[in-house]
Amino acid sequence: MDPAEEINEEDNIRNVQETEIDLSDEQQDWRFLNALSGSNNSTLPKRGEKDFEPDGTGVQDTILAESRNAMFEALSGERKHSGKNHIKAIWFPEFQQAMVDVARGPHFKSIGKADSKGKVWLQPEEIMYLLDRGSMECWWPEGVPMSLQATYATCINVLGGIEKLQVYENLKRNGYLVIRADTYHDDELAAALESITVDDTIEQVEYTRTVTKTRCFSSAFDLLWSEILPSIFRFKQWANGVSPLTPQGPVARRKVYRSFDNVYEDLQIIPCHKPPHTQEVADLQLQSRPLQHQPFSITFNVWKPSPTFRKATPPKPDFAVVVISARDQKMPTLAQTAAILDTRPVELKMKDKSPIMRLKDGWRTVVFAVVDAGIISYMKIGDVGFADEKMYIKPPAKTGPRKPYKKRQQKPKPMQS
Repeated sequence: MDPAEEINEEDNIRNVQETEIDLSDEQQDWRFLNALSGSNNSTLPKRGEKDFEPDGTGVQDTILAESRNAMFEALSGERKHSGKNHIKAIWFPEFQQAMVDVARGPHFKSIGKADSKGKVWLQPEEIMYLLDRGSMECWWPEGVPMSLQATYATCINVLGGIEKLQVYENLKRNGYLVIRADTYHDDELAAALESITVDDTIEQVEYTRTVTKTRCFSSAFDLLWSEILPSIFRFKQWANGVSPLTPQGPVARRKVYRSFDNVYEDLQIIPCHKPPHTQEVADLQLQSRPLQHQPFSITFNVWKPSPTFRKATPPKPDFAVVVISARDQKMPTLAQTAAILDTRPVELKMKDKSPIMRLKDGWRTVVFAVVDAGIISYMKIGDVGFADEKMYIKPPAKTGPRKPYKKRQQKPKPMQS
C-alpha cells in the first residue's frame, strides 16, 4: 500500500473518532467559579469546554473534587431581593394559599386571584414559581420567614405531588399563560357524588318519569326510523341493483360499479366512532352517560401569550392539560380518555377547515402531560372522526376570475453574419 494512502486512512479514522465524541458527556471543570465567589457579580458565568474525562488517577480525582466544591460554593450563594421589586407573601395553612401584601411586577397579570378587599391570593404552584424565580419571599403568619425547604415541603404536600408543580413551571417558563382548571382536584366529582341528598334523588326519579313519558310518545317515531325507513332504503338499493349485505358476503354488492365513490361506500361496513360536530349533540351524549368518578381530570387551562389577556375574564383556553404521574398512574384507557374529551367544548371552527386539518386536530382536544422523574412528555389527543371525512371525494374546482394572459415577448434572434 502506498504510504500516502496509509496516512489518509489514519486521518479519516481520527476524524471519525473526533466526531463521535460528545463534549456534553465529559466532566465540567468548575474551578473557574472560585474567582467569582468573592465578587458581587450576580450573573451566572458561561460554561467552558470540558478539558478532561475521568480516568481513575489520583491527580484527576483531586481536580474533580476541587471542581465539585467550587460548583457547590457557587450554588450556595445568598439570594437577594431589591427593595423596589421585593414581594412579600404570607402563607395561611387553613386556606392552603398565600396572601400578597403588595403585588408588583407584570407576573400578576396572569397569576393570583384578588378578593373583595383587593388582596391577591396565590395557589401553591404560583408561590413556588415566583419563589424559584427569586421574585418573592414567603412568611409564616407569625412573622417568621419560611425557608425554601419549608415552602417546598408545604406546597408539594398540598399539591399532592411534585408533578403538577413541574408541569406548571415548565409551561410558565416557555411563555404560556396557565391557570388552574375548575376540575383541578381529582376528588371533586367523588365529593359531588357523596353530597347527593334525598331531594336530589327525588328530582332524579321525577326526571326519569318524564323521560319515560317522552319515550312513550316517541315510540311511533322509533318504529318509523327502525322499520319503515330501512325497508324503503333496502327497496331502493334493490331497484338500483345493490344486493343486501349479509355475513356470508359478498362485499361487492352492486352488479356494475361506475365510479370509485360507489366502491368506497360499499366498503364502509365496519362500525366506527363519529365525534359530535355541535355542542348540543355533545351535551346530550354527556347527559346520557352515568355519573361516575374518573381518576383523571383537566388540571390546567393554558393560553398562548396575548397582550390583551385578563385573568378576571379569560377567553376559551387554547389547551387543556391533564397531568399524569408515570410512577404512580397508568395511561388513561379509551373509556377514561373519552370521558375527558366529553368535558371539552366542540370546536365549531373545524367546519370551515380542510379535511386534513380536521383529521389532524380533531373536534375536541386534550393534552396529556406525562411526568416521569422530572422528564415531561406532552401528548395531544384529539377526537377525530375518520369515517366523517370522505377523502375519496374530490373537492370542487375553484372558480374565479382568471388572470389575464400575458403574451410572452420573444427575444430577438441574433443576427447572423
